Amino acid sequence: MLALLLYKLAFSNTINLFFENGELSQQLEKANHADSEMILLENKITSLNSKLSRYTIDSLKNKETIFDIITGFCSKNNIYLREMPSEGVSDYGDYIIETNKVVAEGGFTNLTKLIYFVEHESELGRVSSVKYHSYHDHQKNKDILLLNLYVQNIVIK
Repeated sequence: MLALLLYKLAFSNTINLFFENGELSQQLEKANHADSEMILLENKITSLNSKLSRYTIDSLKNKETIFDIITGFCSKNNIYLREMPSEGVSDYGDYIIETNKVVAEGGFTNLTKLIYFVEHESELGRVSSVKYHSYHDHQKNKDILLLNLYVQNIVIK
């Protein structure tokens, strides 16, 4: 009975304070690392935003600008721009993905240069798909190589 009374009066408060001290020490350790974790997360966000900005459309990257840039490249590289039909739009709530299709005619090397130009040099958007196909033109009696090029951009609402 005396041992129980001593435990209640002296030891129970000490033991409870010992466990509370451990919990508070863990919380303090988390708080000390919160600044470094916050900086790390901000760096990741900045990195992702910079990568995403290449595919984000603004008022300068509208369909007319894409058309002008591709037309300029095609005229310098012996490529005939056959068509650029209306863009496809996919709405995902917070953002919209616009897909522009470009159909070009020319030699394989020049069409491949067009793909490289759009993908790496012009930053017009993300090249999502490429398809080469050929057919024989009976009037001109020659084979024609066509390229279907799909370029995507993101519009953030």
